[in-house]
Amino acid sequence: AEDICSWEGILDTMGTAAIISNSALVCLTGNFLEGYSWQTRLLLFALMEHGLIICKVVLSMMLPDIPEEVEMQLNRQEFVCSKLLNDDEDEMETPEEGDALSNEAACVIYNFDDDTTLKVHVEERANAEVRLRKKMDDDVTPTEGELTTSEVSTEMVVLGHGAEESKAEKDL
Repeated sequence: AEDICSWEGILDTMGTAAIISNSALVCLTGNFLEGYSWQTRLLLFALMEHGLIICKVVLSMMLPDIPEEVEMQLNRQEFVCSKLLNDDEDEMETPEEGDALSNEAACVIYNFDDDTTLKVHVEERANAEVRLRKKMDDDVTPTEGELTTSEVSTEMVVLGHGAEESKAEKDL
């Protein structure tokens, strides 16, 4: 059973009947209102009963039928079922401009809960930023005496077939 279905209406009706009957008992049979006329007692009964019913309706509209924690679990269950049973595709998020992880395709972190950031995620992001800075520093012009890959390939083309041996002999 998912919810209380038809019982919800029955319980709501019983609550309203309880408000009416208890208000009548207090206002019409209570000893503390003996000095008042029947008209005053009936007016007090009507005011008390209507006030309590209005409070009941306002509270039922303000309070959710399903608690937030249960709603979250139901959404997670629906998500997992959609991935496992329906084979739904993952939604890929595009990295923001200037994001340290935007240049590293293998290092994408997905946080499924907006309210949860694990220590591992923070460390992973910091490590990715360090790797990116190091990679950017390595891509800068080579130091003096060092050959770039384009210079090595040009030297090999100029030297011909035995370029590997001649470069190795040159280094000795």
